[in-house]
Amino acid sequence: MRIACEGLPFIIPPLGIGIFLLLWGLNLPGLLFLILALIPAFFFRDPNRNIPQDEKLILSPADGKILKIAPAPQEEKAKGREWMVSIFLSLFDVHINRSPIGGRITELKYIPGRFLPAFKKEASEFNERNIVEIDNGEDTICFHQIAGILARRVVLWKERGDQVNLGEKLGIIKFGSRVDLFLPGNMKLRVKEGQRVKGGSSIIGELK
Repeated sequence: MRIACEGLPFIIPPLGIGIFLLLWGLNLPGLLFLILALIPAFFFRDPNRNIPQDEKLILSPADGKILKIAPAPQEEKAKGREWMVSIFLSLFDVHINRSPIGGRITELKYIPGRFLPAFKKEASEFNERNIVEIDNGEDTICFHQIAGILARRVVLWKERGDQVNLGEKLGIIKFGSRVDLFLPGNMKLRVKEGQRVKGGSSIIGELK
């Protein structure tokens, strides 16, 4: 399985130390360092995904559990986005984020902030986050990469103006986090609260 390059600084040092200790016959500490290398390797895993090829679909931008489905806040409604879908990513979920639709990135903004637990309502407003808007020519969808109590960095691999494909990898959030997805009213939701989803393959909704 592939590993995201952001994970290598967390994996290579303990892996190297573990191998060195094993070669010198220090089996117990060597095994402990190998375990320390395996934990971030699991976190930064980058599995293949079967991406549906229907441009009317809105795909999940993240792995995790649907924490909340609710009307979008007023500032999003003013931009034609009526629904908010919040996805909570635990430490055991894949943390690579993917594009919910195909289109062009029209807005990209980094907002520094706090590191409240990602499952709290206040995290959407006060935590560190990236705001990404994608326009497919007819609709604009927005999602927020939100850092959590352990996630101290949100990473986006794209820039404003970039074209992205449906389900394409866009970035990563390090160590437990949340993604808020803001959707237009002209779509049919296909998920419910408490449901588990996979980034790039689970269908959140369908544009009409």
